[in-house]
Amino acid sequence: MNRSAMVAASVAMVFGIATGAFAQISASRQTIPMFLEGPAAGLAARMQFICGGGSGATAPARFAVLVKRATPATALTLSVGGIPRATAMTSRSGTVRFFFGANGAPGQPLDFDPRGRTVEVEDARGTLLSNTRPDGGNPAGTRIVERVRLVSTGAIAGASGNARLRERHGERDFDVEVEDVPDGVYTLLVDTVERGTITVTAGKGEIEFSSGGDDADELPLDFDPLGALIQVAQGSTIVLSGTLLADATGVNVCTPSESTTVLANVGADPDASGRARFRVRDDCDRQFEVEIEDLPIGTYDVVVGGVVRGAIELVDHEGEIEFETDADEPGEVLLDFDPTGQTIEIRQGATVFLSSTVGNPEPGTCDQIDVEPTVTNTGADPDADGKVRFRQDTNCDRDLRVEAEDLGVGDYELVVGGVVRGTLTVPAGDNKGELEFDSTREESKLLLDFDPRGALIEVRQGATVFLTATIPN
Repeated sequence: MNRSAMVAASVAMVFGIATGAFAQISASRQTIPMFLEGPAAGLAARMQFICGGGSGATAPARFAVLVKRATPATALTLSVGGIPRATAMTSRSGTVRFFFGANGAPGQPLDFDPRGRTVEVEDARGTLLSNTRPDGGNPAGTRIVERVRLVSTGAIAGASGNARLRERHGERDFDVEVEDVPDGVYTLLVDTVERGTITVTAGKGEIEFSSGGDDADELPLDFDPLGALIQVAQGSTIVLSGTLLADATGVNVCTPSESTTVLANVGADPDASGRARFRVRDDCDRQFEVEIEDLPIGTYDVVVGGVVRGAIELVDHEGEIEFETDADEPGEVLLDFDPTGQTIEIRQGATVFLSSTVGNPEPGTCDQIDVEPTVTNTGADPDADGKVRFRQDTNCDRDLRVEAEDLGVGDYELVVGGVVRGTLTVPAGDNKGELEFDSTREESKLLLDFDPRGALIEVRQGATVFLTATIPN
């Protein structure tokens, strides 16, 4: 049995699913021993995450951490990605279990995704255990099986595929398979980096990587695909796309929602105004933004639930602060608290200028947005012009349209936030091309499975950028 078949068989045994070279099943199972960081000799722990299978994203999802041989009757805190998720007392034998569940699984609500994030067990002295070694690798004994379906962008009708990652006995295997596409050569992109080519014959093709290097047909796996954006492209056209984390509703698949709260002026400065917006993204990451304006230039504390969570530096009498549960951009602050239902105050010393209670967004309820940001010509083609329009309905349906005109005949990459999202073609006999994305996958439109707000949009050809725009966040 070749390595791809072994991976498929392993997934089938774990989840009880049908096998087949191109079975369209998303599933995840991760078991990772915790690495001892603290001074407590003999302490041991293990984390486990399971989701997916025959019921797909709506199947139960479970996350558990078991700690053994800790100090008896001691409070331990479990943190995921720097955010405390639960605190529990160890038993008289020094054991404690943290259980979380989603989609009917028992335990505390699992509304976060621990995969690919640092999981730590702490006591009053600091971190005792972690799921990552000091060098960033996984501890010995790690077992991972991750399988996801790659979604067609609509560029090739009926195209399908999947990506699979397995780690066992210290060796990792990563495979990508495609089918129902025209024969030819396709490029595999992992987080926008070209990693190899897939040759399709009779409508099917695959590419295999391994960290073991014991099979001549496999490429060296010298990168980490877990949680990465996997794309299959033909030329500059993206055909298939997906993130290598199996879907689990409420964990990494959420119905988008937003709630905007106007900050009430309490009288210290009658001109002052502001707003707070809490957003749940479709990947379940949460964002909390606070904007203020028409206050004197200076620094103002942002107080949520009586706790100072950050500060806004006013320049030109306006400023903002942005909190994210996945804070990976400059200027973002980790959202390690829940602002919903909490009182928010903007104050300087003991003086409160603005105050309100943060609303709790209902799933599928969003702010209505219709914006056309300014498109900038970089000078590469002085005649080039374009238009970008982003719309969002109150039911969270979204649409993005990008137009370019007065460019030379040919294909241009549409890049959003550094990721190639499609190909904009300017045909002969015309000086205009466009691409349109829609979250409901309307016919003739590409799937809008990303949030373009705040991201740089570029129309480029190779290394040459012709047009840029940024949709307000």
